[in-house]
Amino acid sequence: MPTPSAQETAAQQLTEPEPLAKLLPHFRFEEVHSLVIDAPAAEVMQAVVGQSMDDDRLTQTLLKVRTALVRRLPRYRHVRAFGLHSFTPLHRSADWYCLGLAGRFWRLDFGLDTITTPQDFMLYQRNARLVLAFHAEAINDTSTCLTTVTRIQTFDAMATLMMRLYWLAIRPASGLIRMRMLRRIKRQVE
Repeated sequence: MPTPSAQETAAQQLTEPEPLAKLLPHFRFEEVHSLVIDAPAAEVMQAVVGQSMDDDRLTQTLLKVRTALVRRLPRYRHVRAFGLHSFTPLHRSADWYCLGLAGRFWRLDFGLDTITTPQDFMLYQRNARLVLAFHAEAINDTSTCLTTVTRIQTFDAMATLMMRLYWLAIRPASGLIRMRMLRRIKRQVE
Protein backbone atom coordinates (compact mmCIF):
# COMPACT_ATOMS: atom_id res chain seq x y z
CA MET A 1 0.00 0.00 0.00
CA PRO A 2 1.60 3.31 -1.03
CA THR A 3 2.17 5.94 1.61
CA PRO A 4 0.37 9.26 1.08
CA SER A 5 2.37 12.15 -0.30
CA ALA A 6 2.93 15.30 1.75
CA GLN A 7 0.40 17.09 -0.45
CA GLU A 8 -2.25 14.38 0.14
CA THR A 9 -1.59 14.48 3.88
CA ALA A 10 -1.93 18.28 3.95
CA ALA A 11 -5.20 18.06 1.99
CA GLN A 12 -6.53 15.45 4.41
CA GLN A 13 -5.66 17.65 7.40
CA LEU A 14 -7.61 20.52 5.84
CA THR A 15 -10.75 18.38 5.48
CA GLU A 16 -10.62 16.67 8.91
CA PRO A 17 -12.37 18.64 11.63
CA GLU A 18 -10.36 19.88 14.57
CA PRO A 19 -10.90 17.99 17.84
CA LEU A 20 -13.18 20.74 19.14
CA ALA A 21 -15.53 20.27 16.21
CA LYS A 22 -15.73 16.56 16.99
CA LEU A 23 -16.04 16.89 20.77
CA LEU A 24 -18.49 19.78 20.91
CA PRO A 25 -19.89 20.60 17.46
CA HIS A 26 -22.69 22.75 18.93
CA PHE A 27 -22.14 25.25 21.73
CA ARG A 28 -23.74 28.38 23.18
CA PHE A 29 -20.83 29.88 25.10
CA GLU A 30 -17.22 30.37 24.04
CA GLU A 31 -14.16 32.11 25.37
CA VAL A 32 -10.82 32.24 23.50
CA HIS A 33 -7.42 33.54 24.64
CA SER A 34 -4.08 33.37 22.77
CA LEU A 35 -0.47 34.19 23.42
CA VAL A 36 2.64 33.95 21.23
CA ILE A 37 5.41 31.98 22.91
CA ASP A 38 9.05 31.91 21.77
CA ALA A 39 9.43 28.13 21.92
CA PRO A 40 8.74 25.19 19.60
CA ALA A 41 5.18 23.83 19.64
CA ALA A 42 6.26 20.45 21.08
CA GLU A 43 7.82 22.13 24.14
CA VAL A 44 4.74 24.31 24.59
CA MET A 45 2.39 21.31 24.48
CA GLN A 46 4.55 19.43 26.97
CA ALA A 47 4.18 22.36 29.38
CA VAL A 48 0.41 22.51 28.75
CA VAL A 49 -0.10 18.87 29.67
CA GLY A 50 1.95 19.36 32.85
CA GLN A 51 -0.11 22.33 34.07
CA SER A 52 -1.94 22.44 37.36
CA MET A 53 -4.12 25.16 38.84
CA ASP A 54 -2.08 24.60 41.99
CA ASP A 55 0.81 26.37 40.23
CA ASP A 56 -0.85 29.77 40.51
CA ARG A 57 -1.49 31.46 43.84
CA LEU A 58 -4.22 33.78 42.60
CA THR A 59 -6.12 30.95 40.94
CA GLN A 60 -5.86 28.86 44.09
CA THR A 61 -7.05 31.80 46.19
CA LEU A 62 -10.08 32.40 43.94
CA LEU A 63 -11.05 28.73 44.05
CA LYS A 64 -10.46 28.43 47.80
CA VAL A 65 -12.56 31.50 48.55
CA ARG A 66 -15.43 30.16 46.43
CA THR A 67 -15.23 26.73 48.09
CA ALA A 68 -14.89 28.16 51.61
CA LEU A 69 -17.94 30.40 51.19
CA VAL A 70 -20.02 27.50 49.91
CA ARG A 71 -18.85 25.13 52.69
CA ARG A 72 -20.29 27.53 55.27
CA LEU A 73 -23.73 26.38 54.19
CA PRO A 74 -24.64 23.11 55.97
CA ARG A 75 -25.92 21.49 52.79
CA TYR A 76 -22.60 22.02 50.99
CA ARG A 77 -20.01 21.03 53.61
CA HIS A 78 -19.04 18.07 51.41
CA VAL A 79 -17.94 20.21 48.45
CA ARG A 80 -14.51 19.15 47.22
CA ALA A 81 -11.88 21.47 45.81
CA PHE A 82 -12.14 22.20 42.09
CA GLY A 83 -9.17 22.19 39.72
CA LEU A 84 -7.81 20.68 36.52
CA HIS A 85 -8.02 17.30 38.28
CA SER A 86 -11.82 17.69 38.05
CA PHE A 87 -11.64 17.47 34.24
CA THR A 88 -11.64 14.33 32.10
CA PRO A 89 -8.97 14.11 29.37
CA LEU A 90 -10.78 13.88 26.03
CA HIS A 91 -8.12 14.26 23.34
CA ARG A 92 -4.36 14.62 23.11
CA SER A 93 -2.29 15.06 19.97
CA ALA A 94 0.87 16.89 18.97
CA ASP A 95 -0.97 20.23 18.81
CA TRP A 96 -4.22 19.75 20.81
CA TYR A 97 -5.04 18.91 24.42
CA CYS A 98 -8.75 18.82 25.31
CA LEU A 99 -10.40 18.31 28.70
CA GLY A 100 -14.08 17.98 29.54
CA LEU A 101 -16.64 18.53 32.29
CA ALA A 102 -20.34 17.73 32.46
CA GLY A 103 -23.05 18.82 34.85
CA ARG A 104 -24.64 21.92 36.32
CA PHE A 105 -21.62 24.19 36.73
CA TRP A 106 -23.76 27.03 38.09
CA ARG A 107 -24.61 25.12 41.28
CA LEU A 108 -22.86 26.04 44.50
CA ASP A 109 -21.36 22.55 44.74
CA PHE A 110 -20.13 22.84 41.10
CA GLY A 111 -22.80 20.28 40.09
CA LEU A 112 -20.35 17.98 38.31
CA ASP A 113 -21.63 14.72 36.89
CA THR A 114 -19.23 11.82 36.58
CA ILE A 115 -17.66 11.32 33.19
CA THR A 116 -14.57 9.14 33.07
CA THR A 117 -13.99 8.61 29.36
CA PRO A 118 -14.31 10.56 26.11
CA GLN A 119 -17.19 8.21 25.24
CA ASP A 120 -19.03 9.20 28.47
CA PHE A 121 -18.57 12.82 27.46
CA MET A 122 -19.87 12.31 23.93
CA LEU A 123 -22.95 10.43 25.19
CA TYR A 124 -23.79 12.99 27.89
CA GLN A 125 -26.99 14.83 26.92
CA ARG A 126 -28.21 16.48 30.17
CA ASN A 127 -27.64 19.93 31.67
CA ALA A 128 -24.36 21.16 30.17
CA ARG A 129 -20.97 19.98 29.00
CA LEU A 130 -17.77 21.96 28.62
CA VAL A 131 -14.54 21.52 26.68
CA LEU A 132 -11.36 23.29 27.74
CA ALA A 133 -8.95 23.00 24.82
CA PHE A 134 -5.36 24.07 24.26
CA HIS A 135 -4.05 24.41 20.72
CA ALA A 136 -0.38 24.98 19.92
CA GLU A 137 0.05 26.29 16.38
CA ALA A 138 3.63 26.57 15.18
CA ILE A 139 4.38 29.98 13.71
CA ASN A 140 7.86 28.83 12.76
CA ASP A 141 10.46 26.45 14.25
CA THR A 142 10.95 28.61 17.34
CA SER A 143 7.59 30.35 17.94
CA THR A 144 4.14 29.06 18.76
CA CYS A 145 0.73 30.62 19.13
CA LEU A 146 -0.89 28.93 22.15
CA THR A 147 -4.65 29.29 22.28
CA THR A 148 -7.05 28.20 24.99
CA VAL A 149 -10.68 27.72 24.00
CA THR A 150 -13.55 27.11 26.42
CA ARG A 151 -16.82 26.00 24.86
CA ILE A 152 -20.03 25.09 26.64
CA GLN A 153 -23.09 23.32 25.31
CA THR A 154 -26.40 23.39 27.17
CA PHE A 155 -29.25 20.99 26.52
CA ASP A 156 -32.43 22.80 27.56
CA ALA A 157 -33.83 26.28 28.19
CA MET A 158 -33.34 26.16 31.97
CA ALA A 159 -29.72 25.00 31.66
CA THR A 160 -29.09 27.77 29.11
CA LEU A 161 -30.57 30.42 31.40
CA MET A 162 -28.65 29.21 34.47
CA MET A 163 -25.42 28.93 32.50
CA ARG A 164 -25.88 32.41 31.04
CA LEU A 165 -26.26 33.91 34.53
CA TYR A 166 -23.31 31.91 35.85
CA TRP A 167 -21.19 32.83 32.81
CA LEU A 168 -21.85 36.53 33.41
CA ALA A 169 -20.67 36.14 37.00
CA ILE A 170 -17.57 34.01 36.46
CA ARG A 171 -16.36 35.01 33.00
CA PRO A 172 -13.97 37.75 34.18
CA ALA A 173 -12.31 35.39 36.68
CA SER A 174 -12.33 32.56 34.16
CA GLY A 175 -10.61 34.75 31.56
CA LEU A 176 -8.06 35.92 34.12
CA ILE A 177 -7.28 32.31 35.08
CA ARG A 178 -6.84 31.30 31.41
CA MET A 179 -4.53 34.26 30.65
CA ARG A 180 -2.46 33.60 33.78
CA MET A 181 -2.14 29.96 32.70
CA LEU A 182 -0.92 31.01 29.24
CA ARG A 183 1.60 33.44 30.75
CA ARG A 184 2.82 30.78 33.20
CA ILE A 185 3.41 28.37 30.30
CA LYS A 186 5.24 31.13 28.42
CA ARG A 187 7.55 31.81 31.40
CA GLN A 188 8.16 28.10 31.84
CA VAL A 189 9.31 27.38 28.29
CA GLU A 190 10.96 30.61 27.15
